[in-house]
Amino acid sequence: MRGIANAGAVQVTRAAGVGSTTLLRGGRVTEIGRELLWSLSHHRATRIRAELVSYGDAVEVEVSSDRTVLCRWRFVRDGAARAYSDRARRELEHQGYRRLWREPDEG
Repeated sequence: MRGIANAGAVQVTRAAGVGSTTLLRGGRVTEIGRELLWSLSHHRATRIRAELVSYGDAVEVEVSSDRTVLCRWRFVRDGAARAYSDRARRELEHQGYRRLWREPDEG
């Protein structure tokens, strides 16, 4: 997935095998919570989903496809992460992806 121009995010990667579990525990940063932001499909074949992962010091937007993490972006604030996720979703929808479910506030 391409980055979005003029974005205020930092793309991060982690070494393979590092679990996502963010309190310091045994020298490892652990996640506190996870929320599905959106899920998209392209011609019912390729499925992409974005999750908001919260840590003690930051939040990440994690984009994955078929249990493979495609990219992560780290933010200091939750609102900035959600805004960036919305921009990424709109860009993917522009490329032909469609939502697999509706958010509760859409009625």
